[in-house]
Amino acid sequence: MTAVRRPVAIVGAASLEAREILDGLTARGWEKEEIVAFGEKVGGWEIAVEDEGADVFLPLQEEYLAPCGAVFLCTRNPESREFVRLWASSSGAALFDLTRPSGSPGALWNPHQEDGGERAPGGEWAFPEPESFFLATLLSGFAPEQVGRLDCSLLQPSSVRGEPGVRELLRQSADLLSCRPVSTEAFGLRLAFSLVPAGGGTEDSPFGRQVGELLGWTPSLSWTAVEVPVFHGTVLSCHLEVDDALEAEQAIGTSAAASGIIDRFPGEPWLGPGDGSVPERPLLGMRPLSDRVLWIWLWFDQVKSGKPWMALRAFAGGGPAPG
Repeated sequence: MTAVRRPVAIVGAASLEAREILDGLTARGWEKEEIVAFGEKVGGWEIAVEDEGADVFLPLQEEYLAPCGAVFLCTRNPESREFVRLWASSSGAALFDLTRPSGSPGALWNPHQEDGGERAPGGEWAFPEPESFFLATLLSGFAPEQVGRLDCSLLQPSSVRGEPGVRELLRQSADLLSCRPVSTEAFGLRLAFSLVPAGGGTEDSPFGRQVGELLGWTPSLSWTAVEVPVFHGTVLSCHLEVDDALEAEQAIGTSAAASGIIDRFPGEPWLGPGDGSVPERPLLGMRPLSDRVLWIWLWFDQVKSGKPWMALRAFAGGGPAPG
């Protein structure tokens, strides 16, 4: 007799992350009837209206969650997050948290240290920020003493703030072009046709500590971030100080190829694919700036190459990354 697998819940089903999870589950053979879509309201139904129609999402109630053996948490609503986390803990359902605030305490999913075995039933999974994960992946072939100084710049799109950020950038752009007052609900200020400083720090910052946790050692680094007026596409640009820039380029290229995740871009680091589109998979460019300084450039989609595919990989038991 064939065992019947329990349904999977997606909470915050209207979000960008949820759409990627839904597509990924469908591609892995999950039927529509096996995927339960929830909104972001505890006890309240939710309707999401899109150009192609409207979707009705179930309210967050235990009776609707009860049949589910796993839940993908894709909402940033604090009340909903707490409700789902408490329910998963008491029910024994596996929780895949895609929207845990950066720097929050708790262990991260880390393929650099996993044994490749099957995931144990139940438990809570949290995921690193994509920029931390990719940087740790590129540096995974180095010993601590081989890396000198690392200076990073991060250009972030509106999608780092989820669906509200994308919609607000669209509204802001339309408002400015129409000479109307500009909405600032998601950003707190105007991002359209502008650049917004988004912080910075050293190896003692959440970004630096997360890279160190993934690597097992913490490089000496500094970083700055700027939010830019684009919808998708994050750029991570780093100057890496090493003993030999050409050897470092070869080592990083080997790590990127071994990851099965990152593609090498053959052109100059500042040139994109040519059609203006954001790549489906991260694109890596490198160029020695001197004998001891290597410029590393990585371009990726914060959603398609971010936490959704990490969560799907963890859900599958650490199998191959999606192509």
